[in-house]
Amino acid sequence: AIGRRGERMSGLEGRGVAWTEERGTSDEGRRRQKAPPEASGGIGVVVGATGTIGQAVIRRLTGRGLPVLAVARGRDDLDKLAAADELVTPCPADIGSNDAIGAIGSALAGLDGPVRMAVFAAGLPVRGSADTIDPDALAVGSNIKVGGLLRLLHAVRDRLVPGSRFVTFAGSLGLEPRAHEAGPGAVNAAVFNLMRQISLLYGPRGVTTHTL
Repeated sequence: AIGRRGERMSGLEGRGVAWTEERGTSDEGRRRQKAPPEASGGIGVVVGATGTIGQAVIRRLTGRGLPVLAVARGRDDLDKLAAADELVTPCPADIGSNDAIGAIGSALAGLDGPVRMAVFAAGLPVRGSADTIDPDALAVGSNIKVGGLLRLLHAVRDRLVPGSRFVTFAGSLGLEPRAHEAGPGAVNAAVFNLMRQISLLYGPRGVTTHTL
C-alpha cells in the first residue's frame, strides 16, 4: 500500500498517480509526482500519525501530492508535522474513545474531496505471555486496534468512493502466534477477521481493504 521506488502506489492505483524517487539531488531526494486533474481533490487520513509508521505513511502520501488529515493524541507533535508539511492537517483525537469519530468527521468537513486512503497505524501498547499479561490489557489493546478500526471506518465511510483504500498494519503475530506475545497475537487475529468483514461490506462498493 505504500509502494517502493519506481512503482505505482496502490493506494492511488487507478487514479493515475505515479511517482519516482530521486536520490542525491538538490532537494535531498524528494519524490516527484504526476497527478492528472481527476486525481486532485482527494484526502488521506492517517491514525497514529506521530508514530514511526504513521509518519512514514504521511511522507509517502504527501510526497505524491495527497493532502493528509493526521490523527493522533499529541497536539504538539501533530503541530510539528503540520509545520513541516503544508499538506498535513492536524486532528487531535484519541482513537480509543468514540469521541474520535466526531473529531475526525468534523476535521474532514473542512477538507474537500473523497477519502482516497484511510490508514490505521496506531501502535499496540500491550505485551506479555498468556501467563504474565494482565487480562485487562487485552481489553485495552482490543479497544485501540479493533475498536479504533471501527471508529476510523465510521468517521470516513461517508467519504469513501470506488477506488478508496482502507488500510491497517497487523504484522504476522495474529497469524503466527508466539508464546510471549499474547496481546499482539490475540488482538491482531481479531484485526484480520474484522478487516475481512469490512472487505465483505465495502468491496461491492469498490472500496478495497489492505492488512499489512
